[in-house]
Amino acid sequence: KSHISDAISARRDALSKKINVTHERILTEMARLAFFDIRNMMDDEGKPIPIYKLSDDAAAAINGIDIVTAGNTEVGIGQIMKYKIPDKNKALENLAKILGHFDNKKNMDQWDSIPKFNVIIEEKNARRD
Repeated sequence: KSHISDAISARRDALSKKINVTHERILTEMARLAFFDIRNMMDDEGKPIPIYKLSDDAAAAINGIDIVTAGNTEVGIGQIMKYKIPDKNKALENLAKILGHFDNKKNMDQWDSIPKFNVIIEEKNARRD
């Protein structure tokens, strides 16, 4: 059985190398999604940057584009572009899991090293006139 798993691993490694899929590249792409900032899609005046002028990080975060033609000959015809951006929370969660930030034992050890303090909150009756 080990020769089968060795053959599968060798084929997977060869394919990953052929199509340039590395751990580093996967993490880079996940980080682009997780830390995407919508401001990178706008110019200094708040207008959308044309897609061909977007940074590599901003372009990589786009999941799709919807383009609709609107208007008529009286008012003019234009296009409305709607960028689809993946769920940032999901991307952050996936990246944190891969990097081990959601490892319960590891996280508990990290929290144990933070100094503890108590906060006392008193409720006072407020008088309303």
